[in-house]
Amino acid sequence: MENLPELHEIFKGEVASVTEYGAFIKIPGCRRQGLVHKSHMSSSHVDRPSEVVDVGEKVWVKVIGREVGTMGFIICY
Repeated sequence: MENLPELHEIFKGEVASVTEYGAFIKIPGCRRQGLVHKSHMSSSHVDRPSEVVDVGEKVWVKVIGREVGTMGFIICY
């Protein structure tokens, strides 16, 4: 079973993909990608996540939630 990052851990990750609702970030040492929902991308409203980040961009993120049933995690900038 894969270990999920701990809550409140901070990582420098890489944007793996950008969707209409957010961006998926690769975290070092973790096979799963974390989601940054567009509501967590900026202190101001974000309509298009693609205007905030690009695939391949390095970003600092913080784990703000874990979904144990799906082995996913939620992160923010």
